[in-house]
Amino acid sequence: MKKNIAIAVLALLCIASFFYGLIQNLEAKKQAKIAFELAKKVREHQAQAEENFRRADELFQRTRKMADEAIAREAEAKKLKTKK
Repeated sequence: MKKNIAIAVLALLCIASFFYGLIQNLEAKKQAKIAFELAKKVREHQAQAEENFRRADELFQRTRKMADEAIAREAEAKKLKTKK
């Protein structure tokens, strides 16, 4: 009788362990899917950020060029004023 109870308890433990592992496996797959989707979004956002950086750099270079030209014109105007 005690042997039967011990076998039944062990069988229940094995079944519980199997289902626990199954649940853990399903949860791990779910988390892996979420991580994959987040990594995909990160790559998309990184590409967008790189594009935004490129645009900002182009605007900065244009602005810098315009400022340099304005400074050069101002210096030229001052030169002409002092000659008169």
